[in-house]
Amino acid sequence: MRDRMKRAAMSRQKSARGKLWSAAFVLSAGVMLFSGYKLIEGQLEYKRANDTYADIGATFVKPPATTAPQPTAAPPEPQPTGSSPNAPVPSGGYAQADESDEPDEPVGSDYMHEPAPDYWPQVDFDGLRSVNPDFVAWLLCPGTNVNHPVVQGQDNDYYLTHMFNGTRNSAGSLFLDYRNSAGFADRNTIIYGHHMRNRNMFWTLTQYKSQSFYNAHPAFRLLTPDGNYEIQLFAGYVASENDDAWRTYFVSDEDFLAWLSRSWERSTFSADVPLDAGDRIVTLSTCTYDFKDARYVLLGKLVPVSP
Repeated sequence: MRDRMKRAAMSRQKSARGKLWSAAFVLSAGVMLFSGYKLIEGQLEYKRANDTYADIGATFVKPPATTAPQPTAAPPEPQPTGSSPNAPVPSGGYAQADESDEPDEPVGSDYMHEPAPDYWPQVDFDGLRSVNPDFVAWLLCPGTNVNHPVVQGQDNDYYLTHMFNGTRNSAGSLFLDYRNSAGFADRNTIIYGHHMRNRNMFWTLTQYKSQSFYNAHPAFRLLTPDGNYEIQLFAGYVASENDDAWRTYFVSDEDFLAWLSRSWERSTFSADVPLDAGDRIVTLSTCTYDFKDARYVLLGKLVPVSP
């Protein structure tokens, strides 16, 4: 009798262990399947974003029809802003996507854009506005993957998760701070964009931690309905979310020049761009992973051009 009871107990124990192993296997398989699904879903979302922006570029941005000089754009006039000197950075303005320690997609990924061309294209501003009235400019950096429309929403949240055409996507859009003048007339105009692991959107910005990258790409190009501008880069640095990198208002010329000087001193590269109190600055902002909630900001002087 005692032996039968012992054998029965052992049998129950084996059965329980078997059930536990089965449950663990099912759970492990479920986790693997879910992880695989999320990976595939993420890659498909990347591809949808790249395809969407590639289509927009192909439809509304064309090579120049002629090499004849175009009229030089008039520098924007300074505009007052309602922001206080210590206005906080909008919560959505620096909460970027893909904030993780996962490695970037390898160079040559199928989801990469073609590099931006080294010319001043013709932009169909009316056509882009017909797709999205929030359109304000086209931004490109020759030889890099930055070649996108720029929009401005009612806040700094919507375009974190919506593409130019309004479709929800983690790639979002490049967008102007809602506090800024849409005509780039403020002393500091801020453009936000995600640092995507597939090297899309504003991934390029963090490459300016290297002097050699700056030497190869010292300026961005900004095309607006009012004229074309070169953004002559003079500083880029890693900032915390409590930094004053995202200011849109300055109480005086001295305050503005001191802010420029601090930015220049912190730069990860050296640049020889003259600055004065009358300049208009464009700050490009994205995530970087140097520490928790770190941002990389890239500052440039807005200069009208006649390509």
